[in-house]
Formats: sequence, structure tokens, C-alpha cells
Amino acid sequence: MLSEFGQLEVHPLHGLSNRILAIVSVMLLGLELDSRVLVDWRLDDSKFINAPISSLLDVRRFAGGMQIAHRPSRRAASFTPNRCDAYYRQLLAGWHERLESPAPYSPDAAGLVLRAYSNGGGFAGKRPGLALDEYVRGSLPACNETDLIQSVAGGKRRPNLPDVAREGCSAFFRGFEGLRSCSRAASSSPRRALKMGLSLWSPITPLNGTCVFALLPPSQHVLNRVRWLPRKTLGIHVRHGDFDPRWPRASLAEWFSAVDETLKLNTLHHIFVASDDRHVYEAFADNYARRPKMLLPRYLADEYMPRGNKRVDRLRLWSKEGNIASLAEQLTLASADVILGSWGSTYSTLAAAWFDRPLVYVPRSHAADCDRATALRPCRWRGAATYPSNDHVYGAKCGVLVDYVERLRVKQHAGWDDELFEHAVALSRYAHGYRDNVTSRQLGRKSRRMKRFMRRERDRRQEKDTPPKSHRPAGGRHSLGR
Repeated sequence: MLSEFGQLEVHPLHGLSNRILAIVSVMLLGLELDSRVLVDWRLDDSKFINAPISSLLDVRRFAGGMQIAHRPSRRAASFTPNRCDAYYRQLLAGWHERLESPAPYSPDAAGLVLRAYSNGGGFAGKRPGLALDEYVRGSLPACNETDLIQSVAGGKRRPNLPDVAREGCSAFFRGFEGLRSCSRAASSSPRRALKMGLSLWSPITPLNGTCVFALLPPSQHVLNRVRWLPRKTLGIHVRHGDFDPRWPRASLAEWFSAVDETLKLNTLHHIFVASDDRHVYEAFADNYARRPKMLLPRYLADEYMPRGNKRVDRLRLWSKEGNIASLAEQLTLASADVILGSWGSTYSTLAAAWFDRPLVYVPRSHAADCDRATALRPCRWRGAATYPSNDHVYGAKCGVLVDYVERLRVKQHAGWDDELFEHAVALSRYAHGYRDNVTSRQLGRKSRRMKRFMRRERDRRQEKDTPPKSHRPAGGRHSLGR
């Protein structure tokens, strides 16, 4: 589909998982709308992030030629100024639903009646890009630069007035504290280089089985710190620390019950726990003390646990090293076969999305909406085993990339093979719809090479696990006489 917006500029907000999920969802929109994606990654708009994007993700290997506008401060204008023709800011959870009533603003000049949308924070359905385009053209008021300047001037953290002509979309990002979504794009305009700014703290569209690792590969510095979990491992994320008290929090008894049930149902032998509460590790160690080999060692040391003191947390947990360690722990959790996550936590959501692993939320009583989710009415937090569809094959879009990760899980000292990694990523991106200048013939060669490699690895493991045949005398089985 061709949209009138040729560029989507995303300003990801809040924590690391929120930011990555926002970026990936905009990439999916850009793929549908055939629009270029630009990321405005900042270090001055969140206390949680102090690492540049290049320290966390391999920006050279991003899918679709996505560009980065890394602005370490609001005073550093490091990319070409542009005009922001529309601005969308996430204010609510849930999805916008298309209504039967007409849109409140300018109807389409071609005679098509634009529909209104309910309040929400994203677009679902089969064509989320089409829904976003209709929403912007018909449901958003005109952008008012006077209101923009006043909203920025009224904020204590951003006292400098933005120069809209110089900063373009970034001026809107600077004023996001008091600014609502708006548009100044003509609904009848042909496709041209219109820019849309998006301030997001969660996905703006469902992931639908997306293999995040293929689209946003982590940096080599992060990958070197990942501890790939052994096979038959259950990954668990227990969110306590800074969790919003309005969200349901499962008791330890609920966690132990869910763990035992999942271990039995999926025939798993190991447990890996990731948590922001050191007491959770102690509780799991006590509960599974009789099975010491089942509980795998924790990843993060106590120094990276939240202390409740902003000054201390800023020096350790929210530092550049803390951001890198947190991402490496999340990728470690992502390598598990099944993941039990905390309901409402984007950390759990992203952990499962790296390789499209099965994800079950705890407490179960609050995940009923996700259990009943479908592709047309998806769960806000990605959904449980029945989403995107009842016959969904987990990891299908990851393809041989999952096989390559399994190789690392079996034989960690094998290291990271750049050539094989490039083949696996290219195949996975092709499954998502990205071509990345790869012809079908080149793709076929990559696929055959990966299959041959994986087959040799499998045969080698089988030979290693097979006991040697017993020696038999040359005379046959009856040579020993009667």
C-alpha cells in the first residue's frame, strides 16, 4: 500500500523494552506503507536509558535501510531538518477501533468518507497501516505551532523553545509533554515526502509472530555477553521493582504453581529466572532446593538490582553498562523454549518476541483477554498461545535463525559465525517481506547452505551421542559353539 507519508520518524520513550517494541512496530508499518523509517533515539528524555543505540543494537544490520538520528541532547541537531506534516503520540493502551460514524475532520476529496476511530494507542487488524493513514487524515486536528511553543515553554524540563523550521519533527518530540496528536497533511495530496512523527512507548501495531532479532540484531558487544540457555529450559520473568501498583502482581504461590504446570506440560528440565527483585531468586532457590540441577544460575548481579534510590540506580542499573547487561539478560531469557512472563510487562513481551517464543502471562486470571485473542482482535501485550492464530507455528518467521540459536545453546564455545548469521538473517527478513536487495536465486543458495550446515551439525551430534557398536567375532553369532 502507498501512503501519502513517505517517512515515519519514531521517537521511542521510556525503558529499553518499550523503545525496541515501538521501533519494531513502526518498521512493520513502514513495510506495509512502503515508507522510510527514521529513529530519533535520545538520552535526555528518560532516566532509564543512558546507552547510545549503537552500543545496544547493530545499526549497520538494521532491516529495510532504517536510519538513526542519534541526538545525545536536545541541543545537538545531528540530522537534516525537515517538516513534520503529522504527529501521533500514544496516550492510551489498547487499540483504536474503526467506527461507523464519519471522521470529525476534512473528508476525503476523492469522495470516500473517512471513518472515525475510538481512543487508543495503536492499530490492529489485517491492514494497520491503512487504519493509521485514515485516522491521521480524518481524526486529527490541524497542528498548531503556537500550541507547540506554549507546551514546550510550560515544561520545566525543556525550557528552550523549539525551532520548528529547523528541527521539524524533533520539535514536536521536544514538546510531547503537553502536546496531542495533530496533522497538517492535505488529505488529497499525492504521495510525496511527507513526514509523520510518532512518540511511542509500546507497539503501535501487533507483532504477529515477528522475529525481532532478525529486524533489529543486537550489537556484538551485547551478544558476547549472552549466556545461551541449555535445551529444555523454562524462562521466567518476575517483575516487581518499579512495576506500576495498578497492575496485577502474582504471588509466589501462583508463580510456583504456573512453573510446575508448565514444566510438566512441555517436558522441560531446567528453570532460568530473570527478576528485578533479589528476594525472588532466594524464594525459587528455597522452593527447588531438592532439585538443585533444575534451577540455573541467575544472570544479573546484586549491583544491578533496583535499590529504590534514583541516584544509586542511575549510576548502576540505568547506566550504559546497566543497559547493556539488562539487554544481554533479556536475550538469555529469550533463548528459553517457553517463557512465563509478568502480565503487563513489556520486558516479558520483548523477551518472547526476539525469537517468537511461546509466552504465558502470570497471573493467569488476568490474561483471559489474551487467551481469547485473535489476529483481528489481538491482545495489547502480544497474547498467549492462541495468538496470532490457533495454528500459529512459533518461530516460523525466524526460520533457520532459530536453528542457529539452537546450535549456540548446544555448543556455546562454537562462537558466533558472521557468514552463517548473515544467511539466517536474510532468510528471516525475506519471510517478513524485506528483500534487502537479495534475489530469489541468492536466497535459494543461502537456504541450501544453511540446511546443509544444520544437517551436518545434527549428524555430528547424533554420532557423538550414539554408543559404539560391540565387537563381534568374525565367525558370526554362532562361532562360539553350542
